[in-house]
Amino acid sequence: SKVTGAKSYTPQSPSEITGICKQIASDLRHQYTIGYQPPNSNAGVYHAVRVTATVPANGKLRVSTRSGYLMPSEPQVLPPTPSTKASL
Repeated sequence: SKVTGAKSYTPQSPSEITGICKQIASDLRHQYTIGYQPPNSNAGVYHAVRVTATVPANGKLRVSTRSGYLMPSEPQVLPPTPSTKASL
């Protein structure tokens, strides 16, 4: 999970599951997504990623990211979702 920026939870007993679910819910409510498009494609090349965040008055921030990404050789084309399909 560290490579992808994800987290892994391994509860030792069923009583720990509620706390884990609360932590996940809190994380989801306090997250942002940052997009980035590199100036050149460099297909097939691994790109390291480093994200830092600061806040005035030394507020507490935690950044969770993956360590980088591999630019695919071929562009990925996603099928349209129901909300993006043209209506006839």
